[in-house]
Formats: sequence, C-alpha cells, structure tokens
Amino acid sequence: MSDAGEFLELIDNVVPGAEFGWINALFNSIVDAYPGLNFNQQRRAFFVILKRLLEDGRIKFLAPGADVYINPENRTPRWSVNDAEAQWDASIEEIIEYLEEKWPREATDKDDLALVTYFLKSPVLFGEMKMVHIGVHSGLGCS
Repeated sequence: MSDAGEFLELIDNVVPGAEFGWINALFNSIVDAYPGLNFNQQRRAFFVILKRLLEDGRIKFLAPGADVYINPENRTPRWSVNDAEAQWDASIEEIIEYLEEKWPREATDKDDLALVTYFLKSPVLFGEMKMVHIGVHSGLGCS
C-alpha cells in the first residue's frame, strides 16, 4: 500500500478508533488496523487521512499558541475553541506542510520518544473526532 487513494480507503477503519483520543490515537489507529504497513507507510497514511479530514471539514486545528486553556495561571482564557480567532486560519496545504516539516525524521516506530514529543508539541486538533488533542499544554482544560 503506497498510493494516497489506497490510504483514503482506510479512513472508515481508523477514524472510529481515534475518537475521544489524542491525535496520536489517529496514528495509532492506523498502526493497529493495518499492522502490515511499515512505519513510513503509516506516516504517509496519517498525513493523507489528516488532509482528507481537513478537506471534508471534519476536523480543524487551533492556531498554534491560541489562548484557550484554563489553568492556575490563566483562569480566563481569551478564547474558547469555538471562537474563529482561536482556529488556525491557514490553508490545508500550509497546515499539512507545517506538520510534515515538524515530523521527527529520526523516529522509527509509534513508540519512539521523538514521535511522542512531536504529538505533544503540535497544535491542537478538534472537530468530528471530539476535541482530539495533538498537543499537551500546561493547562488543566480548554474553555
């Protein structure tokens, strides 16, 4: 499996497994549903599926650094996740390019520390996948 079209056929099998989880759950769902894919194919499938979910309007990203987190130092964030100002106003191509550029080239499998760190530091994703986080922030929650 290497063609983008083949990876798009995976959407119905991997998205349900990622609901209510962090965005790495989407990646892990690909790994779990299709154990025969090598790591490079898993990575490619992840970005193909992510792009399609963006194109279909099923998911959105919060802008990097958007002030939406409630925490002890910030009891009243500037925005909620539903505010347009908090959402990443970039083209799908720019978002995917950004995420691909940040992908750790040294990662070799889903449990690689570099990949775990990548998911923790990436922008937050939300939408049909029920406020799926890509990143951990110091906050205790989102407004």
